[in-house]
Amino acid sequence: MGNLTATHIIDLVRADDPLATLFHWLVDLWDAAGVDNDLRCPEPVEGLNDYYEEREKTTRYLTWTLEQVYGEFLIDVLLPQVSSRQVAELLAQPRHALVLMDSLSLREACLLCQRLPEHGYEVLAFNHAFSEIPAETETFCQRHFGTSAPSAVSDPRFLYVRADAPPLDELRRDQLVVWGTYPDWFWAHAHSGKTEHIPPAEIYLKTEAMLLGILERIRGHDEIVISSDHGYLVLKAGMAWPTPPPYYGYLKDVMGARMAPVSDSKQARALLEQGMIVLHEGRFLVKGRYTGDFGVYLHRGLSLMECLTPWLVVRPRNT
Repeated sequence: MGNLTATHIIDLVRADDPLATLFHWLVDLWDAAGVDNDLRCPEPVEGLNDYYEEREKTTRYLTWTLEQVYGEFLIDVLLPQVSSRQVAELLAQPRHALVLMDSLSLREACLLCQRLPEHGYEVLAFNHAFSEIPAETETFCQRHFGTSAPSAVSDPRFLYVRADAPPLDELRRDQLVVWGTYPDWFWAHAHSGKTEHIPPAEIYLKTEAMLLGILERIRGHDEIVISSDHGYLVLKAGMAWPTPPPYYGYLKDVMGARMAPVSDSKQARALLEQGMIVLHEGRFLVKGRYTGDFGVYLHRGLSLMECLTPWLVVRPRNT
């Protein structure tokens, strides 16, 4: 699903739910059926790294083509719907088990759909949910837990699992939320120069291991939802959209990252006129994959891969 044709665009414009259509295109693009065979090998990393590299390039092409032929999509279709209401609705239920893996994206969810059945979990549904805007942990936590970070949540129904956490006890609660720090832990440390050498395959496998460790300890729930607070972009060399001068420098000066406070300058006005940034509730957000070289793994902006989050419903086969 890397090549958008005129027929695809017409179907998208006519669709009752164009975001659902885009979601299914992305799931087809990141289909991991063949990759699952590589993961059974003793050394699965090479094939999995190729999966990330090739599919990311195709995602870049798909989203760039969408921007060129349907430039209003991100602002007029995506932005009005971005709100983590599905999480809010689930948390209001008298019984729920929700596992939030920080920054888990549709990429990893497609892999998990192939992998979880091998570990004793039936995938009942794979849909999309949304991040908050901006697509960051702080905004998400403020809405749902009244605090700026998951580590600060003080609620007996909430469990925060760090990378170095000791083995978990059995989790028997009618209302349960478990927050896992992978894969976002790697994104944060990559920006400090500590983990850029770790390939995406290893990051995925570590994330999968943390998730399985959590799922294995949940008791008393026939269904478990796996989701995340936000997705992310990979903007290493060749993965960004074309950002010609002088706009590359403008983005670097005005934004500094994927999100920035509103400012009134000639540079900011030029970026708005070019459609490279979006004004939303007192903030500038970078649109799509434009970049001023903010880093490698990024979020907080407005793009499909940041704002669409996975919504996996799984059932342990032994229940």
